[in-house]
Amino acid sequence: AVVSTQSTGNIIGNCLMTYISFNLKCKGLDENSLYMLRKLDVQKFCRTFPSQFEELTNYLVTVSKECECTEVKSLVENFVRERSTGVSSSSQEELEVEEIVADLEDSDYEEYKDVANQTEKIESGTWIQPECYTDYSLLPGDPVQLITTDNELQKEIAVYYTLSGVGRSDEKWFAMRCENIHTNQWSYYIVGCTVWNYSTQFLNNVPADKVKHWIVTRTSTHLKVVCNKVTVLNFNFATDYTPGNEVSHQVWSRRCAALRLWKDYENLLLLRTVV
Repeated sequence: AVVSTQSTGNIIGNCLMTYISFNLKCKGLDENSLYMLRKLDVQKFCRTFPSQFEELTNYLVTVSKECECTEVKSLVENFVRERSTGVSSSSQEELEVEEIVADLEDSDYEEYKDVANQTEKIESGTWIQPECYTDYSLLPGDPVQLITTDNELQKEIAVYYTLSGVGRSDEKWFAMRCENIHTNQWSYYIVGCTVWNYSTQFLNNVPADKVKHWIVTRTSTHLKVVCNKVTVLNFNFATDYTPGNEVSHQVWSRRCAALRLWKDYENLLLLRTVV
């Protein structure tokens, strides 16, 4: 459990570094980057993930040298100040991990395990900003991991599965989009299982955070969507289909032979597991 918890944090650290580095190189220190930096507990991040903290601090110092913004200077000074105090001792780090594990035990651990179980796969992928209206092939056995940095009204994110049967293959897909940027309402559909239309089925309790880490996992029995450690959809192919899909839903139980992502959602990062 301790290893999984540490690796979960590494996902967060790597996502933060990748996203901020990309934005700083392309746009400078924009609103989304500042938002993530403001939300970050600098002291805890330094204690728990010292290598990522050191890399991020050095990067911020370099890119902010000519910046005149008071808020940016204050944020960078906070990072430098924390670095100057030195990295915590190993006993302090162990205490931090114990605190995190205790938090997990007090909560619904299954929610967090979905993120933690992907930690081995993070090493084989690269976070990219995919182009709109372009297909991106992924490893068919992997969950699909995304980061959205803002709600975009009615912009689609779709995951296509090529499902192999005896003598034939069928392509089915799951798609979702934000229907209301103010109430944070997201709808979805699953071809072959639900009404093929938006604003009919809705994700449950989508976190209101501006930055969202999504994990879409498909098995032979379920399609599960986790957003910032909250399960917002846990669709059972055998029982949750809408009337009229009594036969077509069975396709989803087949082996997945190919997987791809398509989207017209602009502010999105994808963990690319196939280069």
